Amino acid sequence: MKKHISIFIAFILILSLTLGGVFITRLFDIGDNYLNHLEISYRGALGQLGDNLEKTSLTLKKIKYSSGDNLQHKATDTIISCCSAAKAGAAALPFSENNSGKIESLLSICEDYARYIGNKIAREESPTAEELENFNTLSIYIDKLNEECENIRNNLGSSMDEKSISTVLNVFNRDLALPEGDKFDAALKKFSEESEAFQGLVYDGPFSSHIKRRIALYLENKEEITKEEAINIAADFLDADPSLLKCEFETDGALSAFEITGENLKALVTKKGGEISFAKKTGDYVESNLNYEDALKEAKEFLSESGFDDNIKETSFVINDNTCTINFYPVQNGILLYPDLIKITVELKEGKMVEYEAEGYLMNHRERGNLTPALSPDEAKSKINENLSITSYSLALIPTEGENEVLCYEFTCEYENESEKVEILSYINAENGEEEQLFFVERGENHIYYN
Repeated sequence: MKKHISIFIAFILILSLTLGGVFITRLFDIGDNYLNHLEISYRGALGQLGDNLEKTSLTLKKIKYSSGDNLQHKATDTIISCCSAAKAGAAALPFSENNSGKIESLLSICEDYARYIGNKIAREESPTAEELENFNTLSIYIDKLNEECENIRNNLGSSMDEKSISTVLNVFNRDLALPEGDKFDAALKKFSEESEAFQGLVYDGPFSSHIKRRIALYLENKEEITKEEAINIAADFLDADPSLLKCEFETDGALSAFEITGENLKALVTKKGGEISFAKKTGDYVESNLNYEDALKEAKEFLSESGFDDNIKETSFVINDNTCTINFYPVQNGILLYPDLIKITVELKEGKMVEYEAEGYLMNHRERGNLTPALSPDEAKSKINENLSITSYSLALIPTEGENEVLCYEFTCEYENESEKVEILSYINAENGEEEQLFFVERGENHIYYN
């Protein structure tokens, strides 16, 4: 009897240890899953903070070179939105209490000041030079915070197995190295005191967000095609055997299309008109024998063979992973049509097309009506910021928020002093002289960006 009791007790002990081990292991698994989830959450918040700081920094700089209230109003709206999003990202990160307060204070001041200037412009009161200079001062601190945020992201690495955000922030939290050291707190205090005058003002609200057209204008009067016709169109465009292509999916919307696929191939062929809105050839592009000029020549030849005439102009480009992506726009009577974007990527070994995007072209392209400017070039030039030197100009049709387009003079300008030389594109409304948009031009061996 005692033997049976001993065996039973031993069985219970073993069962308890086994279940306990499973339970403990499960606890460790739950803990690991929680830490992984927390790390993913932290990284998302850090991305949100960094992306919005970068956009805030860029917008603060644009105000410096802007010439009119229209674009300054747009800029204040952007700053308010980005600062709010950046604060949400920062609040979700394990910064020290001291640094969290500094970041919150800086972003709140920047947001409130933009709201104050936005309200002033809404009342048709132009900001003074001193008030605009405050944006320059704010940009110094936003730039430094953005730099610190970028350092954190770089130190993390791409894999969660490398370093955790908590580990990196333990070092970062020791000293938030913002400009002028201890003077940072004093500067924030000064801005806080100055901001009391505009705290609590009601902002009129942001401009309406961009609304995509519901009708593809280029396809409006085109006939419907069949699935079999779409396969043949894709095969011809991709230089592929139609018997090796198939159509298993269809897309809806303004550019409803047949999705044609094959080995390493994909194309979207619109149901109306049978136009290619997107095409891609996937592959490993490990060699680079061509430069930008070579890529441009090959891309233009591809456009010509695809039925586009010579009235098309290239603008920005980027070379990455042995491919070159170039943006093209049609030209009508010397006017660049920015809404009608065509984007082409070629590989840099032989210059073959590997990706094609024409959504902008299919949604917007048509013969425009009268595009005669009401203002003369000299009248439009008078609207440019006095600190900028104009090097050239042309006419361009640009998209606006909503579904509209506006004819503008596109002025290529330069700003130069002892420390910097900046190339800028300024867009002056050819009807009323308002500054509609402004971009910084960044040129490098492997890119031209418009920011």
